[in-house]
Amino acid sequence: MRELNTNEMVAVSGAGRVADAAKALGEGIGALIENFGVTGAKNAAGSLGNGIGLVVEAGIDFVSSIFGGIFGRKK
Repeated sequence: MRELNTNEMVAVSGAGRVADAAKALGEGIGALIENFGVTGAKNAAGSLGNGIGLVVEAGIDFVSSIFGGIFGRKK
């Protein structure tokens, strides 16, 4: 079995750098909210951040595919 490259890892995991960063930010905000007594805020905010990150990544991929198709991709 061969080792997966970075692009394959992103495709398998379903998330990329933007989604991971948004999830981490959401978990941080959720941890602060949990300090005020709201239980489950860290997981909820992390899930929300991950979802927002996935939407942003999809938009970035869409725009880059349009411009890549118009101007051609440099390899």
